[in-house]
Amino acid sequence: MTDFLPPVDVETLTVDYLKTVAAVTSLVGVDGVSGDLPRAWNPGERHVRVTRVGGLPTDRAAYLDQARIQIDAFGATDIDAHTVAAATLLALLRLPTAGYSHPGAVVNAVRQDLGLANLPDPDSDAPRYLFGMVLTVHPTSP
Repeated sequence: MTDFLPPVDVETLTVDYLKTVAAVTSLVGVDGVSGDLPRAWNPGERHVRVTRVGGLPTDRAAYLDQARIQIDAFGATDIDAHTVAAATLLALLRLPTAGYSHPGAVVNAVRQDLGLANLPDPDSDAPRYLFGMVLTVHPTSP
C-alpha cells in the first residue's frame, strides 16, 4: 500500500523559490516576496505577493496538482510595478529548469494563463501589475 502524501503548498514553494532569484530580490529584497502584504507595507513600495487562487488535481489520486497562482507585483509607479512583474514572470517561467529543489515537492511544468494586467490595487490604489500561472507539481517522500 502506498503512503498518503499531502498536497504541495504551492504558495510557500513559489515564495521560497522567488527569494532565491537575484533578478527578483534585487528589485524587492528577500523580504519583498510573500504570500500576504506585510502590515508594515506602504502603497508605492515594491513587493511581490503570491496567492493560490485555484487549480485541480489531474488524477483521482490527487498526485499531480495543477495549481493556479496569482502574482501581484507592486511598485511606486506603473512602470516600476511592470518591471517587478516582468522579472517575476521570467523567473517563474524558468522554475522547472532552474535547478531549484523544494523539500517534498517537484515542479514538473509551468505555464502562464493570464497575461500581465495593469490593475491598481483596489484597497490602496497602489500601482500593481498582476498575472496568472499554473504550476504542475507533485509531492515527494520527505
